[in-house]
Amino acid sequence: MRLFVAIDINNIDVEKFQKYFLNKFKIDSRIVKPIKKDNLHITLKFLGEKTDLETKDIITDLTGIHFDPFKILFDKIGVFPNMRSPRIIWLGLDDQSNKKLNDVYFQINDILKKYDKGDNSKSERKSSSGNQKFFPHLTIFRVYNNRMIPGFLSSLSDRLISEEEEVNTISLKKSTITSNGSVYSDLFYIKATKRNAY
Repeated sequence: MRLFVAIDINNIDVEKFQKYFLNKFKIDSRIVKPIKKDNLHITLKFLGEKTDLETKDIITDLTGIHFDPFKILFDKIGVFPNMRSPRIIWLGLDDQSNKKLNDVYFQINDILKKYDKGDNSKSERKSSSGNQKFFPHLTIFRVYNNRMIPGFLSSLSDRLISEEEEVNTISLKKSTITSNGSVYSDLFYIKATKRNAY
């Protein structure tokens, strides 16, 4: 099964921003397709294809993760891989939120690095020195026509989402590819300052 560790985002302001974005720039939602609210998440670590036995071991290892609840705020917008050929539009975090998320990421990456097979997600990139760097982001759109994305992103407000998101749960997720796109299901929860639960 295809696994990753992520934080679900349930901020209603993100959905409002998606609608505002499409309306403001008169973009067809079939060309720049919003990510459904049930699929909004920040990937902390992509694990790839794992066996049932490996999955059980990963769950056991994740019980060693401990973190306090914290809040994050989205204040940036950008595209991957670049403005000439965008494939996704994402929201980024302010500096304080990045630091909080990086603290959790490094704890998870350290515990699960033995499962790495050389595949890094878009969130996990190598620096020029070869060290792992984490770039937390929330994918809010998938782009199916590059010509519909002019250089308007810089015209948007610096503070894109006014409400903070409280993070008190991290999930081990399974991704299943279907004809309607990826379907995510939760296999294990890491609860902040509480007992872990299936």
